[in-house]
Amino acid sequence: MDGWIILGFVSAWLLLVIKKPAYRLITTVVIIHLAFFALFAGFNFPWYQFIIFPVLAVAAGLVVAEFIQKPQWEFNALLFFTVLSPCFII
Repeated sequence: MDGWIILGFVSAWLLLVIKKPAYRLITTVVIIHLAFFALFAGFNFPWYQFIIFPVLAVAAGLVVAEFIQKPQWEFNALLFFTVLSPCFII
């Protein structure tokens, strides 16, 4: 479960590298949420985190779709370390 969240955050930053204007909107939402979370979420209530999960899922989906069209080894390593490697922990 945590691997998908980490993949979402990393994907949000990767959308800046892809340089499409529509993708920058998602990254802007993530940055605004992180700023809000850093300023006002001192008590670590989980509802602060639940707001960003759909945006992270969209970011991860866009990056996966982008790299399926143009496969690169960076995405394969990212997918392994964030999503698949926690499955091997027993």
